[in-house]
Amino acid sequence: MKRFVVCVSAVVWVGIIASCGEPASELDVIVPDVDYSDLEPGELVPNQYNIVLRPGYARNLSATGRYQYGPSVRSVAESLVGTYNNANIVGIYEHALEGFTLRMHATDAQALRYNPMILSIDQDRMVRLNGTQNNPPSWRIDRVDQENLPLSKSYSYNTTASNVHAYVMDTGLNASHNDFQGRVGDGFDAVGDGGGTTDNHGHGTHTAGTVGGATFGIAKGVIIHPVQVLDSQGSAPWSVIIKCL
Repeated sequence: MKRFVVCVSAVVWVGIIASCGEPASELDVIVPDVDYSDLEPGELVPNQYNIVLRPGYARNLSATGRYQYGPSVRSVAESLVGTYNNANIVGIYEHALEGFTLRMHATDAQALRYNPMILSIDQDRMVRLNGTQNNPPSWRIDRVDQENLPLSKSYSYNTTASNVHAYVMDTGLNASHNDFQGRVGDGFDAVGDGGGTTDNHGHGTHTAGTVGGATFGIAKGVIIHPVQVLDSQGSAPWSVIIKCL
């Protein structure tokens, strides 16, 4: 009985794609790649769209870590790419959300909004770190452990959180810094500029230091995992950030 239900589900899914599969654009123009470094903060990424599927249209990881029955997110994305002219896959997302990023013509993206399996489509957009404030007032970590003033001139804590893993999504990490010695775990580089998770900006190391640095950190024993989502200019499209989730 279970196999029969799966087969019916697959047929229904294929039927949905077929019924909504007529491309809105017949242009034989290849959608060009995008150089993110040419884009300003808040600027839309041309012809690139973040797409979220409605719950139940694709299989995902269950609580046991095994895939549930149904078409995979990738297979759904590949079917759509095969339907629309010159579309291609930029990223696949199966954990924080079920969806993908496609590079495609704007007219095709508009037509895709009417597909019943689609929950939302948003054009990709650039983000960038905020500007720098020179000589800001410093509350230090003395303010974290007490509600009332005056400050006690001390920071008291009952754990170093040595059993906690902190994944810092930022510009990377200066893993050789003395404040992190012996506490840097595996990282992930979504930028792909050849530098791995090395911080060529500085903000990621600062953020990690606030989280778990030996000197200025709140959780002084935490394991830091650098997740590089922003480049050396502190910029990235939303699709790169979603990928890391």
